[in-house]
Amino acid sequence: MSSRAWVIVMSCLLVACSSPDLSSQQCERAAIAQADAEQRWADLLTRHAADDVAVAETPDDPSLNTAHDRSAGELLGARVDMILAEAETRHYCG
Repeated sequence: MSSRAWVIVMSCLLVACSSPDLSSQQCERAAIAQADAEQRWADLLTRHAADDVAVAETPDDPSLNTAHDRSAGELLGARVDMILAEAETRHYCG
């Protein structure tokens, strides 16, 4: 799902269940942070898949292996961020 579609879905969800109290504001912030984390992970997954292809096509190029290893680490970090963002959303949104 594109980032624009995520924003639209999240906005509709938040408008449908929003109220002016503090917990609703915290829920909204958490949901937006989760959507951002999910989009970052998806973007990094796409980049890492491209790095996989590049390494497979040119396995002897050390710069491609370095880029592949770096993207794997970034992908793992983004996944952890996504898990934590989901936990925050569950905490604040119920």
